[in-house]
Parts: sequence; C-alpha cells; structure tokens
Amino acid sequence: MFNTEDEILRRLQEKNLEMAVMFYHWCQRNHLTCYLCGGGCIGAIRHGGFIPWDDDLDASMMRPEYDRLLELLPSLFPREEGFTWKRHAFLQIGYEGTPLNIDVYPYHFYSESLVSPEQHGSLDRRLTAFKKDVVLVDGRMN
Repeated sequence: MFNTEDEILRRLQEKNLEMAVMFYHWCQRNHLTCYLCGGGCIGAIRHGGFIPWDDDLDASMMRPEYDRLLELLPSLFPREEGFTWKRHAFLQIGYEGTPLNIDVYPYHFYSESLVSPEQHGSLDRRLTAFKKDVVLVDGRMN
C-alpha cells in the first residue's frame, strides 16, 4: 500500500516509463522512429528522470510514421489486452482503468526554403490558426 502522494506519483512514473519502453520497442520492431519530447525530454535532461511533479510521457513522430502507427494500432496495442487509444490532434495510448498514458504527437515537415514569401505567410497563418484550434478547446488543452 502506498503511504504518501509522492509514493503514488513515483509508482505512476515507473509504470509510465515501463509503458514508454514497450512503446519504443514496438516502434523499433516496426521500423518507426519516435522521439521523447515535452516534459519527458525536459525531465530526462534536467532531472535525470521525470519532472518531479509530472506523471506522463510525450513522444513524437514524423507524420508518415505516425500514420503508419495509426494503421498498426489494433495489432500493437490490442483493446482485448486492455489498451486504449484516443485520437485528438495527437494520439493518446493508455491502459484501461489506469491513469497510464503516452501522448504521441505528429510532426510535419515544413521548410521555409521551399515556398515563396507569399506561400510562407499563408502557411504560417494556417498553422497558427491550426495550433490555436487544436490545442485550446474551451480554455483547456485538447
């Protein structure tokens, strides 16, 4: 039994790390490149682990590999084995009945050198609008 909130958080971090290692190995076996990002990356660099108050991990992939992951979801993370997955502007992979989850964000290739200044301005406006629409919904993260 856990005695303190710190012990509960630490156990949750350990289980999320186990899930992230499984995710990484699944990606390797299926030739998908993934990256640690967000708070997990900051925690690894700054704290040598998790940010002390953080309980989840974020990963990212380039869009083509992310799309391939979406195709493979049912076989890699079968719902029959208790996995859950939800698609937002990102993919959330979890385990039923637990707060365990990994958020996977797609990265899109964008090169300013490949577009004219007019195209760049248009693309920049669309991406900015996309980020606002996707990230904030009713004042909270989507």
